[in-house]
Amino acid sequence: MPTVNTTNSVQVFRPYDQRVIREIPMDSAEMVMGALAEAHQLFQDQSPSD
Repeated sequence: MPTVNTTNSVQVFRPYDQRVIREIPMDSAEMVMGALAEAHQLFQDQSPSD
């Protein structure tokens, strides 16, 4: 079930994102979040059922 996997990943990344935003400058945080968003879209674009 890809839905469960996605939800699990989101729950895992939540605290990680908050930690990163606290530890690095805001502009860097924006870059990190942008990269994460791009990676997330790449994940969704790829169809797991080959």
